[in-house]
Amino acid sequence: MWCSWGTWNGITERDGEQVRRVGTLLRFLGGRDYLQSKAWVPHSPTTDPENLFASYWPSNSGDGTAALTVVNRMLTLNSTHGLQNVTAQPGLKYYDLYNGIEVTPSAAGVLLLEVERFGAVLASSKGLDEDPELKDLMSKMSGYAKVPLASLSPEWSWEQGKRKPMARAESPKSTQGMKKIQGGPLRFSVKGIEIEGGGTVGDPRSVAINPYGVSILLLPRSHLRSLRSRRHCCHALFFRDCCLGFD
Repeated sequence: MWCSWGTWNGITERDGEQVRRVGTLLRFLGGRDYLQSKAWVPHSPTTDPENLFASYWPSNSGDGTAALTVVNRMLTLNSTHGLQNVTAQPGLKYYDLYNGIEVTPSAAGVLLLEVERFGAVLASSKGLDEDPELKDLMSKMSGYAKVPLASLSPEWSWEQGKRKPMARAESPKSTQGMKKIQGGPLRFSVKGIEIEGGGTVGDPRSVAINPYGVSILLLPRSHLRSLRSRRHCCHALFFRDCCLGFD
């Protein structure tokens, strides 16, 4: 992606894949109103409360269905991770959305999951054949899960933007289309609406940011400068065509 300061700030292959997988799950669950649950329960019990965190999202419709989202802080694959207090309910099927497989809670109320970094479970009253959207999601996610996140490159890269050389504009040979103005000092004042930058008035300045030696141009929100003109003609429409020689 491009940073607003002219630097290409790349997303690592591993992070990009995580964004794709988690984004796919969040759009699905959010589209079904689970992530807007009024009865949301943070820190739902897990078998490893120091490293595995879960949230419980019961449906607002009161139909008994629910979703659970999971984060594995250890960032390593562990097939012994699990959610606690997940009691199998009659008429409900349990789907490991991240891996695209159906799962079943144990008699002790533990639902084991292979959580590489993230996870999501849906307790649904419908089978896959009754829910084409869910079936498509499961197929897509099972395909993603075939590629372990650990196998993807975590290497970060960046590229600095380069200025394109521009030839100095030549002074016009004719004053046709221009308006005569008084010479002398001219005051240029510009105010922007960028949220970046300080609130001071001044000139743009280039600074080097270590440790990567990235040189960026800091643009203040307001720009004020007085210039002295040696010319007296200005194009009626484009002020930048005026006064090509400044002190």
